[in-house]
Amino acid sequence: MKPYELIFRLQRRTKIIQERLRLLPSYEIHGATGQMETSPLWGFEKDEEKVREFFRSSFPEEVEGLIQKAESILKHRFDLLGFDNLDFGDNIDWYYEPIRKKRIPLLHWSKIFSIDPEDVGDLKVVWELNRHQHFVTLGQAYFLTGDSRFAEEIGKQISDWREKNPPQKGPNWASSLEVAFRLISWIWAFRLIKRSPICNKEFLNNIAVQVGEHARHIERFLSTYSSPNTHLTGEALGLFYAGVFFPGLPEAPRWQKIGKDILFKMLPIHLLQDGGYVERTLWYHQYTINFYLHFFILLKNIGEDIPRWAWERLEQGVSFLMYSLKPDRTIPMIGDDDGGFFLPLSTKPFNDPCGTLAVCASLFRRGDFKAIAGTRQPETLWLLGIEGKDVYQQIIEQIPRETSKGFKETGYFFLRSGWDSTSNYMLFDCGPHGWLNGGHAHADLLGFHVVSGENGVIEDPGTFLYINEDGWRDFFRGPKAHATVWLDEKHSAIPRGNFHWLQIPSHRFYRFYTGPRYDYVSGGMAIDGNTEVLREVHFIKPDRFLIIDTLTGKGPRRAEVRFPLSGAKWSLFHGGCWRGGMQNAHGIIFFDEGGMTAHLEPSWISYVYGKKESSNTLVLKGDVVLPSRKAYLIDLSGKHPLAKPSVVLRNRSFKLTINEECWVGFGLAISKESIHDDDIETDYDAGLMKDLFSGEIEILGVYEGSYIYYQGRQIKVS
Repeated sequence: MKPYELIFRLQRRTKIIQERLRLLPSYEIHGATGQMETSPLWGFEKDEEKVREFFRSSFPEEVEGLIQKAESILKHRFDLLGFDNLDFGDNIDWYYEPIRKKRIPLLHWSKIFSIDPEDVGDLKVVWELNRHQHFVTLGQAYFLTGDSRFAEEIGKQISDWREKNPPQKGPNWASSLEVAFRLISWIWAFRLIKRSPICNKEFLNNIAVQVGEHARHIERFLSTYSSPNTHLTGEALGLFYAGVFFPGLPEAPRWQKIGKDILFKMLPIHLLQDGGYVERTLWYHQYTINFYLHFFILLKNIGEDIPRWAWERLEQGVSFLMYSLKPDRTIPMIGDDDGGFFLPLSTKPFNDPCGTLAVCASLFRRGDFKAIAGTRQPETLWLLGIEGKDVYQQIIEQIPRETSKGFKETGYFFLRSGWDSTSNYMLFDCGPHGWLNGGHAHADLLGFHVVSGENGVIEDPGTFLYINEDGWRDFFRGPKAHATVWLDEKHSAIPRGNFHWLQIPSHRFYRFYTGPRYDYVSGGMAIDGNTEVLREVHFIKPDRFLIIDTLTGKGPRRAEVRFPLSGAKWSLFHGGCWRGGMQNAHGIIFFDEGGMTAHLEPSWISYVYGKKESSNTLVLKGDVVLPSRKAYLIDLSGKHPLAKPSVVLRNRSFKLTINEECWVGFGLAISKESIHDDDIETDYDAGLMKDLFSGEIEILGVYEGSYIYYQGRQIKVS
């Protein structure tokens, strides 16, 4: 620990002790110092009636959905994470955990984490309610309808919350990030209901006091060293919000500067040069994009300049988000997801980022962002107003220039057959194990996530919980739940605690190439000091992925290969694992001459935090003698082959035969040595050819080389 970090932690500890001893004064404002910024800072505020009219004419279903949600909130029924229609009764208990029926004591916030988790349940469920994002829904309903019940409910709940959650006491002050989310929700709610009669001077001053209390708490207990990830940037955004929207508070200029400085400092750390998020989790990538989207829009609207490099880095991050999306335009579950969202402005599921893409399409004038986002997204109206909507409508849609794309620094490679909703898609992970302590990482190195249209095939299992209740946290982020390779019942990733690891795997990226008809990616992972798993993916477009695993080392070992399947309707037959009928089948075909056996192991998958569903994992297990090569074919063509496909593996090449078709390929160029494998001699790193059985060879894709000989004949590469 460096000296300045030690000093920071000592100062933080001192503040906690002072709070416990009540040596720090309560937050107070005097006179007009609680004045709120009145100029329109969000798009919907700039021409309110036109925004309302456009919502009614163009988004009637969205308006109806918001009103329905708001009506449920009036009854104190909430959808939180994976739990729907939770009933909190007439008198909301703000520190009650309803799933495990635990009530968290009203202790000083710093003592909450020392309580046995069995006595408090899952704090995330409590925090989700206390983010008060439902205030935004109530505010939107009021803005669109003028129904005073929605505004009055916000006033009642804020008053009730403050009475029951005094500063520094209870679970709702235990996380500075949650404090920041609540502060932002209040500010948005107030902007939405500011025309309501309840928004008098007394109400405004009460809001100002609470914003001041929240901002002061955030400033005192920033996650500078404890959680310098989205916790820190979310807290910084909360301070920036407080400083911008409540300029009359004495600390406002300082809060605005602290928030701004942190956000600019962390931007090039959190969003890597290729645009990926440093923790390698797509859910938190979405959080980060939305944090900076709000930050930049506010900076623009208060007349401050944004450096060109910052715009470019955010744009690169949005491009990464776009390429990561599955054919149904949702985010794949890679790494942790906490089930939440920064600031929900629509009724869409939280794993649908098309609203974010639409806003970014307007900001960056990007036709590809618009093509993927779709024609209309309500978030554009809320954030950018009529002007942003008009810009969006003028942008010409343009399908992204590249179909497949690799992000080498992040270590994620997105392979796809196209951009329509029926396309085939694979996400291949060949990057570092998260960041710092790997708190939000999963043991998915060399794993993959495969989707065919709207149908998951091989899927990451999700997160389920952040508490290790009955071992579920370790299972869902551990190697047993992912598409991994084991030797002698061992894997390189071993969890320790809820957000740490006893051991993490080392990774090696080798090659990535993409073309119109063929993609290739390869990487490696050390199992122990003498053995490495080298995995190649040959994407034979549009619908077949050939996976080749090379196990280095020497001697006999016990090998295990795992494929977490989507859903439970899978069967073992015809030399593989299949789902669907003869004309709509998805299959995983395994080729083995060494006695590996296959079985389906009952497993679990979680599509949303707090809920899990039964699924299956295909497990291949058997004795091997190293070095060894194994191949597996993921067939998404929709048809069962008439005869079992066959593959012949050589040192660096293969020959795959399916029915009357034959492909010859090669890869895994660890060095620049040429390939000399029976029929193949070449200096290309990777490639795929189709043998037409007529003396002709069709090149589907070759990368980085100058010659190929096949069966003694030189093949011309155009």
